[in-house]
Amino acid sequence: MASRELNEYESKTMDNLSNAHPASATYIGEINDQIVGTVRVTPIDDDHFDAMLAGMHVDPDWNDSGIGSVLMHDALAFIATQGFAVVQLGVIAGNAGARRFYERYGWEPHEEIPMGVEGVPVVIYRLAKRPQLTH
Repeated sequence: MASRELNEYESKTMDNLSNAHPASATYIGEINDQIVGTVRVTPIDDDHFDAMLAGMHVDPDWNDSGIGSVLMHDALAFIATQGFAVVQLGVIAGNAGARRFYERYGWEPHEEIPMGVEGVPVVIYRLAKRPQLTH
C-alpha cells in the first residue's frame, strides 16, 4: 500500500475507533507495528437485523496471508457470544474476491442495491447460519 494510502487508512481506522458504538467490537490485524487489517461488529437498532459487520479490510499487500480469516474468526466469535440473531454487511457488487470470502464463512446475498455507495452497486449479505468455530 502506498504511503499516502496507508496514512489515510490508518487515520480512518483511528477515527472509526474513536467514534464506535460503545457495544461494538473492533479487531485490528497488526504486523510489525503496522495496521494491516480491520473489522468491526456494531449493534444496530433495526427491525430487520440487529448488528452490522463493517470496516472489513485487509491491506492488499497482505491478501492471502490469513489476516482476513483471523479477523473474520474474531468477528464471528463476538457475534456468537452476543447472540445476535441477524447480522448483515455490504460489499461492492463487483468485488468478487470479497464476496467469495464472505460466502466461505456462511454469509448469503440478501439484496442488491443498484445505486449503492457513490452510485456503485452494493450487495447486502446476511449471516445465514452460525458457523462452527474451531481452534
